[in-house]
Amino acid sequence: MDSIYELARRAGVAPSTVSKALRDDPRISVATRARVQALASEAGFTVNAAAQSLTTRRTLTIGVIVSDYADPYNGLLMRGIEAAAMAAGYQLLVSSAHETGVREVDIARTFRQRRVDGIIIVASHVSESHEHLDPRIPVVLVAEKPALVPDRPLVSCLIVEDEAGARTMTQHLLTLGHRQIGYVAIGRASLASDARRAGYEDALRQAGIEPDPRLVVVPNRRDMAGVGAEGVQLLLPQRPTAIFFYNDLAAIGGLRAVIDRGLRVPEQISIAGFDDLEISQLVTPPLTTMAQPRLDMGRMAAERLLAMIGGDDDRTPMTAVCTLMVRRSTAPPPD
Repeated sequence: MDSIYELARRAGVAPSTVSKALRDDPRISVATRARVQALASEAGFTVNAAAQSLTTRRTLTIGVIVSDYADPYNGLLMRGIEAAAMAAGYQLLVSSAHETGVREVDIARTFRQRRVDGIIIVASHVSESHEHLDPRIPVVLVAEKPALVPDRPLVSCLIVEDEAGARTMTQHLLTLGHRQIGYVAIGRASLASDARRAGYEDALRQAGIEPDPRLVVVPNRRDMAGVGAEGVQLLLPQRPTAIFFYNDLAAIGGLRAVIDRGLRVPEQISIAGFDDLEISQLVTPPLTTMAQPRLDMGRMAAERLLAMIGGDDDRTPMTAVCTLMVRRSTAPPPD
């Protein structure tokens, strides 16, 4: 079919009605929409997206910035974002910041040039109140701290309960009977790591144990498996009976390092992580961890962004509650 006018003639309606029906405009009756859409499908009619964007002033495109393509944390999160976006007729433009703030700023600038309707930023590495963001484009920041979210229209955030999750994990280890519990942080500036350390130390104090700074280590490695391995090397002289790692990748690296030293997990030392990556259930022994609801987080972020694109300006922070997943890598300490 050559044009919208031919489709309108066959449907017996005005061209403007066809245009609205193809966009599922609620002002057109359900019966008319169904008839027009059926005729369009039979004739192989496709909407010219570029022309439509000139009319609607929307490109039906959402830009997504992730910290690193290789990070398995992003998999379920992206699936949730994509499902909600596709259900609303949107497509995604996805780019990796490679864990640098400079790269994130460049990507945001490119997204503006591509006229995306909104942007989702996962685990931002820009801390200067995100002044690089265009105030006309809705933005949702995922896994961001409220203190870093600019208080202005069209900016919202989704918070992960890092401190509460770390407190719960440490309480689990304390309940098992551990008193010498190490924490492996990450070297680069990370509010999430700091929050998890705060939760760990708070749980110890609640149990009447003053946190020992020798049991908190900050490895220099940047790759997470290396962080875990170096963390084990730094902590073992302090004879911990359990080690809580910043995230699952570090915990898996630490687990391997412990086993390579001839120690049994969890009989001689317990290992715990944070995130609940898919691989955490596949290692031996399966990893005890704090699960982030990443699929729901992606869906929530996309739905909030779509609402903002539609004119809603709800800036109330959304919250992702973490859940303790007890598996076989934690047990009571040895006698």
